[in-house]
Amino acid sequence: MSFRCLEQVARKFLQYNTASGITTSIRSSDIEGSLRTWNNSVIAIRNALTHSDQHGKAKMVDVSDKVPTKREATASAIVSLQQDTFKLLQDNQLKKGDVLSVATLAGIMGAKECHRLIPLCHHVPLSNVKLNLSLNEESNAVNIAGTAVSVGQTGVEMEALTAVSIAALTIYDMCKGVSQNIVIGDIQLLEKKGGKSGHYRKSASSAT
Repeated sequence: MSFRCLEQVARKFLQYNTASGITTSIRSSDIEGSLRTWNNSVIAIRNALTHSDQHGKAKMVDVSDKVPTKREATASAIVSLQQDTFKLLQDNQLKKGDVLSVATLAGIMGAKECHRLIPLCHHVPLSNVKLNLSLNEESNAVNIAGTAVSVGQTGVEMEALTAVSIAALTIYDMCKGVSQNIVIGDIQLLEKKGGKSGHYRKSASSAT
C-alpha cells in the first residue's frame, strides 16, 4: 500500500470518528507525521536493497565500474540420515554408487551454473571450487563444506551456497531409494573475503 493510500485511510478514520461523535486524542498532524516517518523508512530500506529499483521492481546490479579483485566464500550444509542409510553410504553399498564422489562433482557443477539457477546472479568466472564431504558417525550425517574462488567484480557467496545445496540434494537423490527420512539443514555462509563489504566470518555464537 502506498503512502498516499495510507494517508487517505487515516484521514477517513478521523472523519468517521468526528462524524460519529467519538473522541480521540489523535490529531491529523500526528498521523501525517507518523506516516511520513514510515514512508521515509520504507524508502531508506528500498534504497539499501541492491536488487530492487526505486519502484521496488527486481533488477540486476550493475558491477561494470567495479575493479576486479580476488573473492572467496565458504558455505556449509548438513545432510542427516537414518542409521541404516548412513551405514550403507559409509560402506559404499548404495545401489546408485559412490555417493560422496558424485555429490562432490554435482556441487562443483552447481556452483558453475549458479547464474542460471538464481535469476539476478552474475555469471562469475570461477577460479576454483572445492568441496569437502565428511561423515559424522555420531549424528549419522554428512557434513558438507564448499569454497568458491574468483577474481572478479562481485562476490561468490551464492556460488558457495549453491555448491553445498546441490551436493546435499544429490546425496538425498542417491539415498532416497532406501529411505526418504532425510533432512537437509544448516545451509549457511561461513566466511567471505574480498569486495567492498570486506571480510566476514560467522561467529561461533551466531544462531544456526
